[in-house]
Amino acid sequence: MFFIEIEGPAIILAPLAMAAVTTLLSSLITIEDDSSYYRAVFHDAKKKRKAEVKDYPGVIIVEIDGLAYEVLREAVERGDMPTVKEMIDSKQYNLRMWETDLSSQTGASQAGILHGNNEGIVAFRWIEKANGNQMMQCSGITKVPELEKRISNGDGLLVDNGASRSNLFSGDTDNVIFTFSKIMDFKKLYNKAWYSVFSNPSNFARIIALFLGDMVREVWSQIVHSLRDVKPRINRGIIYIPTRAATNVFMREINTSTLIGDMMVGDIDVAYSTYLGYDEIAHHSGVRDDDAWLALRQMDRQIKHLIDANKYSPRDYQFVIQSDHGQTNGATFTQRYGESFEDFVKSLLPEDMSMFAKMTSNDDHFVGDYTPFARKEKKIAKEEKEAQELSDSEVIVLASVTLQ
Repeated sequence: MFFIEIEGPAIILAPLAMAAVTTLLSSLITIEDDSSYYRAVFHDAKKKRKAEVKDYPGVIIVEIDGLAYEVLREAVERGDMPTVKEMIDSKQYNLRMWETDLSSQTGASQAGILHGNNEGIVAFRWIEKANGNQMMQCSGITKVPELEKRISNGDGLLVDNGASRSNLFSGDTDNVIFTFSKIMDFKKLYNKAWYSVFSNPSNFARIIALFLGDMVREVWSQIVHSLRDVKPRINRGIIYIPTRAATNVFMREINTSTLIGDMMVGDIDVAYSTYLGYDEIAHHSGVRDDDAWLALRQMDRQIKHLIDANKYSPRDYQFVIQSDHGQTNGATFTQRYGESFEDFVKSLLPEDMSMFAKMTSNDDHFVGDYTPFARKEKKIAKEEKEAQELSDSEVIVLASVTLQ
């Protein structure tokens, strides 16, 4: 017989460590077991439910960012999206193709969907000569709110008891989570819908475990792509590793959890949520890469979670699964011609002529600016410096929607 005596700081640290290990292991073991999660959310939702339950169905609109029609068809045929296939085969859902405007990117598409107006959003980046040669773009903490003011008439898709989850624009609702047009309004960072993320004690630990797993998967993917010499291939780098995990796992899980919470309470009439994971991965790995197919398999599971949650909702919810735009693989200008487009344009100009260039394309799915905890002042200062450099230049060169 023996005993272990704990003294000093270990009195506090040991129980915390044991709790952390227990939570992590339990979350990994039950990583696809949703029954306990549904029960926990349902229990908490009952406390927030209004006395009278609405007798008409609500709508959940799920946007899979950047997914082309043909790629979706391939994913269904490959067996990567069995839930979507079951929906189509049931004859209760129709699969339809639609074409975007010439500005085939999230900003123009979501403006049209959520506000019924995308006038003036002619590209991802553009110069407004009538506005003092100001550069506008569908990202940036000052630009996106300004764009929403331009396109909104106060009567957006979500204005009447709607919810916005991880979108570029709000659809004129104040019920927002990770909605970029209102991302710097810290009063809106708190939302009662967050309860669904933490209803099950192990759920957040599960998200962290998935987050770390996706980081490991990305490291392995970069190694495999390098060994296979996959082309076209872009440099993904170290910073991209947590970025991918944040969009493909963290925001995905937050979206699904909060939507399930919305359904369990049953008050929201229309919820719109953008899932960024496929678009983020397709931009960097390729639209038909193994990483992309995996992202779609994971996305299909989110759809299944939402449909299953409908069984517990006090009212029926109908589902719309859609994409905002498609994309195709292609070599970069540098890969094709051996020099960057910026350098090519410089070679055509007199040496004393000043030029402003912004050629990055990673921001076109607004993930690069999705950092609500970064300092607002630093972001604004960066945009002001950029605006000054632009105004001092004689030639302006911009990348609008340069997809991989």
